[in-house]
Amino acid sequence: MHNQEINHLITEVRNKYGDIKYYGSSTDEENGVCFKLNGITATFSVHTQNGTLKQLYDIQIEGIPPGEYIYTDIVSLTEFMALIHRYQGDEETWP
Repeated sequence: MHNQEINHLITEVRNKYGDIKYYGSSTDEENGVCFKLNGITATFSVHTQNGTLKQLYDIQIEGIPPGEYIYTDIVSLTEFMALIHRYQGDEETWP
């Protein structure tokens, strides 16, 4: 089962973007999650470094099909939500 930090992130993402689709991940992962969102052709991997990050998330964003990471960083929830927004458009418009 996801830890509190990951559950909070998932709840916020669902509230703004609708349901997530687990992608190479499951609810069994305590400290992380990988998911896709409807209408966005990027995947989002998020983890808390085994629970050591508090109110921050280690993230990786990649396209579909998977290849090299497009973006990696350690960010707050607010920063992560802004990143999702930036990846909503066509791949040609991605940062």
